[in-house]
Amino acid sequence: MKLMNMMAISLALTTTAAGAAPASRAEAARHATAASLSELRALDRPEIRQALGFSAPAELDRAGAEPLLPVYMVRLDALRAYRGDSGVGSVLTDTETAVAIVTVDGHATSSILLRRQADRWKTVRIGGANRAKLIHGVQTELARLHGVSPSSMFIVDVPALMHEFIGFRRGDQVMLAPVFPTGISGMDPGRAQQADLVLGALVPAARAYKEARPAPSK
Repeated sequence: MKLMNMMAISLALTTTAAGAAPASRAEAARHATAASLSELRALDRPEIRQALGFSAPAELDRAGAEPLLPVYMVRLDALRAYRGDSGVGSVLTDTETAVAIVTVDGHATSSILLRRQADRWKTVRIGGANRAKLIHGVQTELARLHGVSPSSMFIVDVPALMHEFIGFRRGDQVMLAPVFPTGISGMDPGRAQQADLVLGALVPAARAYKEARPAPSK
């Protein structure tokens, strides 16, 4: 079981796809995602298949990838210094990664993490079935309530506070909806709010957060 969990977390494939111009990057990433699924279909290892969220070989035959979700990160220092009038873009860092939710018959089963390196996309991790289901559930809810297309959504990660959000634009506003429970009143999974309000609500926790420091040498 431990081996299977490790595979689900850190399985790396060598699939890459080139993209010369910015307009072609999304297409290149889609090619890399499709190639990764093809490699998995050809891999006759049931234990790996199950660890990655697929219970039967036939599921891989029916598997497809949802539109890519670019991933942005909010650094702890940026969040601590955040002021509502400074603009959401001031705290978002492009991680040069994207997540593709893998679905079978419309149900999320796994995810693929891709990283861009010099206009080449590489699949670096496959798995995370539970997280994929939660992300897909929030996407479905946002599409239903706000009419937003999954192709226009993105992920905002606040790693220090262990929060993750699905973002989208509504007019000139950036909206964020939590993927996981936040423990903050009114900030429930799938409920979209203006990003400045969401980030503002996280500032006190960011300022109170104490980073682990290395033990002094003896």
